[in-house]
Amino acid sequence: MSFEGHGRGVMDAQFGRNEDVIYTASQDKTLKAWKASTGVCMHTFSAGHTDWVWTCLVSHDDTFLLSGSSDTSILVWNAGSGAVHKEVKQHENWVMSLQWVNPTQFLSGSDDKTIKLFTWPACDVVRTFLGHNNTVRSISVAGDGLHFFSGSFDKSVKLWRTDATEPLLT
Repeated sequence: MSFEGHGRGVMDAQFGRNEDVIYTASQDKTLKAWKASTGVCMHTFSAGHTDWVWTCLVSHDDTFLLSGSSDTSILVWNAGSGAVHKEVKQHENWVMSLQWVNPTQFLSGSDDKTIKLFTWPACDVVRTFLGHNNTVRSISVAGDGLHFFSGSFDKSVKLWRTDATEPLLT
């Protein structure tokens, strides 16, 4: 089965929590919600980002969709209506990755070389992690919700704790 309908390259894809919906982020500045069993596009989220959408993340209750873009913003969308619920502007450059730490916190990685820890649903910055010398492209959180890895265009992978700002290992 193929999910076709974006006007440009697809940068990220995520299952909804019940795995019945797949969300995609694209260079065409949109996100789409697809019926997983049929490949039919159920909704296009288009009235928000002004540049490429690099990443998407589904809330734990499937009611919100978060997206990070080259326009430097993180948008929080109502997954049902497709309306922008909140705009978060905390990075100075592209937002390349988003990842849940737990149901009340998430991380973002950016072209500004930083990682930020946010509260959910308020989207307040708790901590900024510094240590990469180039774009932070990926984040992976351990099951304990305390440790995470980041991958960067600086050719490094770093291990962090969510409660400290310096990396544990490079």
